Amino acid sequence: MTGINTSDMWAMTNAFPELLGSIGPSEESLSALQEIREHGVQGVCLLGMGGSSITGEICRGLLQPMADVPIISVRDYAIPACINEHWVTIAVSYSGNTEETINALADAIERGTTAVVITSGGRLAELAKQQIMYHLPTGFQPRAALPLILSLVLPSLETLLGMSPTDLSVVAERLMNDQTWKMLPAPKELAEHFRDRIPLFIGSGHMIPVAYRAKCQINENAKTVAFHSEIPESNHNEIEASVQYGMHKVLPVFLRSGWESARIMKRIDETAKIYQKHDITAVQLRVEAHTTVTEAVAMIYYLDKVSVRLAQLLGVDPLSVPMISDLKSRLQ
Repeated sequence: MTGINTSDMWAMTNAFPELLGSIGPSEESLSALQEIREHGVQGVCLLGMGGSSITGEICRGLLQPMADVPIISVRDYAIPACINEHWVTIAVSYSGNTEETINALADAIERGTTAVVITSGGRLAELAKQQIMYHLPTGFQPRAALPLILSLVLPSLETLLGMSPTDLSVVAERLMNDQTWKMLPAPKELAEHFRDRIPLFIGSGHMIPVAYRAKCQINENAKTVAFHSEIPESNHNEIEASVQYGMHKVLPVFLRSGWESARIMKRIDETAKIYQKHDITAVQLRVEAHTTVTEAVAMIYYLDKVSVRLAQLLGVDPLSVPMISDLKSRLQ
């Protein structure tokens, strides 16, 4: 991680493959999580907000279909009443001072849950002294720290679920392989399409949180409007609004997966044809990947770069978050 310019969002984004798998849970921590698994886990609760929460959403999207217990995500001050001492809570706050996460974790600890805490310090680290804690390197924007956080959350969650941890160094190697990107336009080329249009990122299955991540990155880095949606749910409501997409300059962007079921594949293909009927040509994005983890991570990396390129095209600073800072000051 040496030599990464943390005052340059493009440099941090470009370092994604280097950061992925550069840290990870210790053998001692994984053994402790394995022991917790053997004693019985009724469920896992993921806590976090903003750039610190999206990693949990991605892991939940990837692992829930195979998990034998529920995985829930909480982005709020309160946790559900069902969470008790038989649950495990994974709390992520890059700064360690996210008030919603601190409040929710305090409640979880009071109920006797085992907590896994991932932070660079702050009040969260103080609160979690008796818990399993992973320390993140400082200096990164929370949204740029995703590969670091993923390197800790994914293997921890896999261990709790009785699965073999993913070798993220292999995934990182795939991100450096030109073959992975052969079906995609250059990030700047796609960003040009978004310059005067509103991207609507659409995913299915494990690509739903990837679509959400893309929307958030456009919002935060490029300071412009973007939305996300999911298939099949949007086929039951949003599709009726597609007749207005042209008027509002909405550009549908389908995040395709090599693991789509036959029905999902047909739904996406037919939805795109309906858009075309109303003179809306959707963008279809696909990466070359051998696993769902690689597919999701590669698409995130690519769209992160698109968001920074869009910021550059629009002449805005992708590092600054003036509205978020303003709101935080008002909440003091």
